[in-house]
Amino acid sequence: MQFHKRTGVQASYALILSLALAACGGSSAEPGPAPTATPEPTATPAPTPPGVEPANFEAHGSVNQVWVIGADEDQQLDLIDASGVTVRSENADENGAMIFRKVPAGTWRVGSPTGGTSGEGGQIASVASEPLTVTNPDQHPAQEFYDAQVLTSGYQYLETRDGTLMAVNVILPGPPEDGPYPTVIEYSGYSPADPDSPQPSMLIASVLGYAVVGGNKRGTGCSGGAYEFFEDVQNTDGYDLVETVAAQPWSANVGMVGISYPGITQLFVAKLQPPNLAAVAPLSVISDTGRGTLRPGGILNNGFAYEWAGGRDADSKPGGQGWSRRRMENGDQTCIDNMQLRSQTPDIFEIIAENDYYVPEVADAVAPSTFVDQIEVPVFLAGSYNDEQTGGYFANMIPNFTGTDDKRFHLTNGTHIDVIMPEIFSRWMEFLDLFVAERVPVRSSSIPLILSVVAGDIFKAPSLELPPARFVGDWNYEEALAFWRNEPQIRLLMENGGYPDEPGTPYPTFEVEFESWPPPAEPTMAYLLPGGVLGEMAGPDASETFVYDTSFAQVQTLDGVDQGGPWVVDPGWNWQQRPDGTSLVFTSAPLAEDELLAGTAAAHLWTGANVEDVDLQVTLSEVRSDGLEIYIQDGWLRTSRRALDEELSTIFRPVATHLEEDAAPLPAGELTKVSIEIFPFAHFVRAGSSLRIEVTTPGGTRPRWRWETLEYEDEVNVEIGLGGDVASHVVLPVVTEIAASTTPPATLPACPGMRGQPCRTAQ
Repeated sequence: MQFHKRTGVQASYALILSLALAACGGSSAEPGPAPTATPEPTATPAPTPPGVEPANFEAHGSVNQVWVIGADEDQQLDLIDASGVTVRSENADENGAMIFRKVPAGTWRVGSPTGGTSGEGGQIASVASEPLTVTNPDQHPAQEFYDAQVLTSGYQYLETRDGTLMAVNVILPGPPEDGPYPTVIEYSGYSPADPDSPQPSMLIASVLGYAVVGGNKRGTGCSGGAYEFFEDVQNTDGYDLVETVAAQPWSANVGMVGISYPGITQLFVAKLQPPNLAAVAPLSVISDTGRGTLRPGGILNNGFAYEWAGGRDADSKPGGQGWSRRRMENGDQTCIDNMQLRSQTPDIFEIIAENDYYVPEVADAVAPSTFVDQIEVPVFLAGSYNDEQTGGYFANMIPNFTGTDDKRFHLTNGTHIDVIMPEIFSRWMEFLDLFVAERVPVRSSSIPLILSVVAGDIFKAPSLELPPARFVGDWNYEEALAFWRNEPQIRLLMENGGYPDEPGTPYPTFEVEFESWPPPAEPTMAYLLPGGVLGEMAGPDASETFVYDTSFAQVQTLDGVDQGGPWVVDPGWNWQQRPDGTSLVFTSAPLAEDELLAGTAAAHLWTGANVEDVDLQVTLSEVRSDGLEIYIQDGWLRTSRRALDEELSTIFRPVATHLEEDAAPLPAGELTKVSIEIFPFAHFVRAGSSLRIEVTTPGGTRPRWRWETLEYEDEVNVEIGLGGDVASHVVLPVVTEIAASTTPPATLPACPGMRGQPCRTAQ
């Protein structure tokens, strides 16, 4: 999920950075963190037993954790509650470190029956730390904790509530005394604190006149602590980052920005409701770690998702990121000291393996859809249905943003990076101006430079232009804000990349606005019929079979794709046809009228096989009147996980529980209803085009997702019912009302050209 960082991109961003830093004061010195007041214990601890000496190690209470450094290798460490009872014992690792996780809030000590030496030099029987305070995620430090810390321009370290030091980099648009400046934060496990190569969102915001702060999550870069995927203490660290930045005299309102990982992180921080967080602008995010990206339909995505996990595992090693390694080699002692707990980073692959099924107590905590209702600040969210990294599942959580009325959602076909297309970028700038800078939106003179970088280095387009500015003339702030608030909340940018004279360039051919997602739609049934027909009515009893062929599980739609491969105007799509007999394909008659499909779709397949379980993929595409087929969207399911969550499921969206206790094999010798959720999409189908459904095994439709499918030595045949009591069908969301001002072009969009949507000759 990282923004592409090739040499050429960095060279161009260096030009932007040089403009941003030209007026910056301060230096990149590393001031030490301000002293921290120790929180009062939450319970009176038992007195230290006679004969117990002070610990030979350093122990700290944290957010449902206790961490230890400086112990002897293999030294026994005991977690002792307020009554003096040892509740857990572990041995220190080879670095003398240990983290006790999932510790209830309260007062604790860490003791050891051996270790250290007495004042006279002899071996002592036992040692113990001073009392430690462990807190819950909703228990926050007093304001004095944040007021006491001083951040200056440049690279430095910020202290979080448990004493862990976070690497941060501050870029000011001018001298500190000329502030306060509207400020944005980018916070993630990538490299936002890298002083030599700040992240793109930081650079762009800096050029637009914002103070920007990049913070590295604990266990990454030069930050202290150990890394675990979106654990609570990472989120409270983000809270501490926001509040510390807000306490600086050079900082005015504080917002958060970022694409992908830092975009997702904003959701986790904002749910804690930092009192001085003004707004968030998450781009290209996830809504459900397991069902949406890692295990769509219960099938492991061993392409991008697994590779991304591997990247975070590598980053969490001591000096695992190039910039932190260089700082260590150059003598940054704080960075060196901050590596002491890295060996306590949990094995991310072991966590993935242990959570094959959906485990609510694990998965809900890392699924933003379960908590975005707690976000109360203004939200600007944008994403692409065909995102080759995070996927299009994000749109399913849009209805859950109930905590704020100030929210905008921009959705488009396209790739991971299409959230910075001109039509979205212009609104992103407006949002930051309105809710962070609290001013009438203005167009910076640096916009042409930013667009030239984005066009040339990201999209490989000759040039890009923003739409006309919307706030020109004599607007005051209250008028601008009222105008913004009066607009619809949902904006669909249609046929992105589809201009025939500029194929692949990130412009929509038209747009549609709605008050809600999914838009109001009529459920339209399309029945799978013998002979490859997709019809309006069910037929008599029938079925057809295909050979279960997993050879496409690792096939992608771009050959030798690198991270930025799908982003360019002409990716060179290679959407391969399935071998005969390995799929079932059903095509409708040409549509008599135009139709806008938007939302999710449901495929209800009566399925049987000569094995107990198979992996299925349902692909929706359009067969155009010019004989070309364009990909729209997929859905996936491991058939043993077909049990539905009745609370979440709708007529358009069958949501599987993925609970182990709900799993069941396919009954032998009969067809069973299997309902598959086709991921969110919006697609305009012109009269004369047909819709197509392909049922097959996973793979072959995406540039970076691959699949760990079920494998069998003998031939497996999958049977699909096609009529009567086993009438397989798809429920499509046909939008019922489109604004009269919406005028889609009469001509077909470029194919290839539509961003994120491969195109091929229909067969």
